[in-house]
Amino acid sequence: MSASLFALPPAPRLRARIDPENLRSVALAERIGMRREAHVVENGWFTGRWSDELRFALLAREWSSTS
Repeated sequence: MSASLFALPPAPRLRARIDPENLRSVALAERIGMRREAHVVENGWFTGRWSDELRFALLAREWSSTS
């Protein structure tokens, strides 16, 4: 990820919505320093079943302090 992602106004935060079963995407979000903000249960109907959703976020100022 690049700091330039925050350069396009208005982008004070990056968000990710990830299926908790997608372990590689969850690991990537955590590795780059994103904060897990929510676990929404049975949030959407997908491929014939209800699925959960994890919500991650990273503020521009948090990215600046870790890069």
